[in-house]
Amino acid sequence: MRLFLLISLLTAVSALTFGQSITLLDPILEESIATGNTVETELQVKNSSDHIIRLGLKLNDSYHKDDQLSSICIGDECFSQFSALEVTTLNPGEILRDVRIHFNAGYDELTRELTVTLYDIANPSETLTERFRYHIKNDFPNGILFANEALQISKVYPNPVASTASIDYDLQDGSQLATISVHNILGDQVLKLQLDQAETNLKISTDEFPNGIYFYTLQLNGQSVTTKKFVVRK
Repeated sequence: MRLFLLISLLTAVSALTFGQSITLLDPILEESIATGNTVETELQVKNSSDHIIRLGLKLNDSYHKDDQLSSICIGDECFSQFSALEVTTLNPGEILRDVRIHFNAGYDELTRELTVTLYDIANPSETLTERFRYHIKNDFPNGILFANEALQISKVYPNPVASTASIDYDLQDGSQLATISVHNILGDQVLKLQLDQAETNLKISTDEFPNGIYFYTLQLNGQSVTTKKFVVRK
């Protein structure tokens, strides 16, 4: 029994030592970002061991959306689709300062979590994994779903909806194809409407909708911009 405990202790100490071979200096693990903006999080990677490390890197992003993109930038190059990267060779005590997480927030208010794993390619047991959280907040005025130089559009009102929902909008650029699509909670599209530049209000009839939760998505030129929900309650 004592031998087993001694072996377990030595294994734990060994694992701890390996885990400290690669360290991040003062990482910013949690940030708030306004919708529509981008942020870059600098990763200062230090070789805290007494031997040379061939630094490898993995980025795990479990959520993918057209306007919410994450990538790893090394120097002037950015990578968004990869399973693993060999970054560089670090000498003992050396610090790498030109690695960054580049994150485009998109327009949905939510919290995104990305996981970055740093490891020694020559000895994969020497790893460090950190989770980075980005809290995306809408900084539009109250009641506004989206706004830019071409379009300002309100959220659905009233919400809950008994019979007819309304959306106010001002489409300045007629070359922009703007649509609102409505999906039920199962993900089935139940309605799709195009915004007319000559109008300023869109009506959504819910007479045929069963009571429940629905999601409406603003699309610009075929790209989803943001999704919100409304409730039908008759």
